[in-house]
Amino acid sequence: MEKEGMARVGVLLLNLGGPERIEDVGPFLYNLFADPEIIRLPTPLLQKPLAWLISTLRSGKSKAAYRSIGGGSPLRRITEHQARALQSSLRERGVEATTYVAMRYWHPFTESAVADIKADGIEEVVVLPLYPQFSISTSGSSFRELKRLRQADPAFDRLPLRCIRSWYDHPGYIAAMAGLISGQIRAASDPARAHIFFSAHGVPKSYVEEAGDPYQSEIEACVALILQRLQRDLGYANPYTLAYQSRVGPVEWLKPYTEDALRQLGSDGVQDLVVVPISFVSEHIETLEEIDLEYREIAEESGIHHFLRVPALDTDPTFIKGLADLVVEALEGPEINLDQAAQIPTKIKLYPQDKWAWGWSNSSEVWNGRLAMVGFSGWRGATPLRPRHRGPARFPGAQLVERCAGGGARERGLRQWAGDSLRGLRAHLLSPRWQRRRLLVPKRCGAAPGGSAAAHGPDDRPCGHDRQHHRTPSALGAPLSGRLA
Repeated sequence: MEKEGMARVGVLLLNLGGPERIEDVGPFLYNLFADPEIIRLPTPLLQKPLAWLISTLRSGKSKAAYRSIGGGSPLRRITEHQARALQSSLRERGVEATTYVAMRYWHPFTESAVADIKADGIEEVVVLPLYPQFSISTSGSSFRELKRLRQADPAFDRLPLRCIRSWYDHPGYIAAMAGLISGQIRAASDPARAHIFFSAHGVPKSYVEEAGDPYQSEIEACVALILQRLQRDLGYANPYTLAYQSRVGPVEWLKPYTEDALRQLGSDGVQDLVVVPISFVSEHIETLEEIDLEYREIAEESGIHHFLRVPALDTDPTFIKGLADLVVEALEGPEINLDQAAQIPTKIKLYPQDKWAWGWSNSSEVWNGRLAMVGFSGWRGATPLRPRHRGPARFPGAQLVERCAGGGARERGLRQWAGDSLRGLRAHLLSPRWQRRRLLVPKRCGAAPGGSAAAHGPDDRPCGHDRQHHRTPSALGAPLSGRLA
């Protein structure tokens, strides 16, 4: 690309953010929970009080986790190193680019990066999320934040934006990952038999099945491309497993879960395990604490004695070169705006819903999962505690909020606790009194739900019923029964 006559380009790197010091943990958690896209409440008046409550009660356990990795998250430092390396690579190619870091929940915030872009007189912006695979709760959330800022700032809105949606299949990224993995494979006692264990950050299953999130399909395609490259480079194909980590709460997430897969591999007699953090490009609490400490312990207890963890990409030269290629390709290719970058299949509605849905419904399960996505921040505690039982849930996600506030629960206790609450809720919803209220069945009518419309007139009008009255009790109970199975 020719430097002469080129617009001044800003490259905006998007990431989640993390507390840099122990004192930052509480405010970071507050910012996280105060986001209505993380916890959806029936009234915005409750958002900040609830965020304050959870962050206050949770910060002690979160601080313990960050102390175990040195007292804070290295994410900002590493991301800024990546930004400087990318800027140097672009300028070596003649691209007059300046890089900016925009974190979603901690400094430097997206608003700060936008202010710097305007102050520097940038004429065109390339938006590059540091998430190789697209998800509506990572890249999608950051895209929506940028859209909100553009709508509120006419000057920023006039700047041309070129968004990079995802890059899980980019040759530079695949080559960088394969290079780091092959180094650990060669360090195994029996390289040809070393088992490659891809651990991706999980998302609630409902994100994929109900909201149309392409995250799982992009993860699977990415793994297949890396394996192809490894076989070409090494000359043999290693066995492998793909699992999902960082699950939080009783909502079902993508499977298999990392801890379960590790135990299964141990029982299968696997000795050399090469662990790959597939959805992470920087070291942070979920690689340094969750994988290196928690999952290593599970693997060793399961009989896996050679636990080799592939380092995150950080400022790997092949990776930085790949990022520079992405920026140049975005500048030379068609312009992709924020709406196009965040688009998912139009037949499926993007969450959050337009209005709150009470009860145990599809949308409430999605919001339980939405709350569970706070796992991306890595605030998981180092020493789980048993939950305090505070009675039945008052709103969807309340059980998970209590888990967050109480510092976590051992899985068996949590499942029993959530199961008891849901069984009680199911019994209440299926009670005749509740059905009369929900289905608007007048007491003067003796017709049983599920009866034919002909018994009430041709259009169900004479008895005052709506059509829901004619649903069978089994149909009403089926979704709840399925979730309790």
